[in-house]
Amino acid sequence: MLKTKRMNWAQTIYQKGFEKGFLDGCREMLIEVAGTRFGESVTEPLAALLRAISDRQRLIEVGRWLVDGVSGDTLLARLEQR
Repeated sequence: MLKTKRMNWAQTIYQKGFEKGFLDGCREMLIEVAGTRFGESVTEPLAALLRAISDRQRLIEVGRWLVDGVSGDTLLARLEQR
């Protein structure tokens, strides 16, 4: 029983670490793409806004906005609205 609890605890920590790493990687990629498209004037405010997002689907949505070709101002405005 104790061994099972320890294994579940370790697995939970691993999953949380994996999820955090995934989200951090998504944020970095979005900032890099936005920086390439819009320049540094967008990357700093974008980074601050993205740090507040902990939902994977929300980050994917932001990526879709970049693919859809929104402007830097529109990207920031959409993130500030939510």
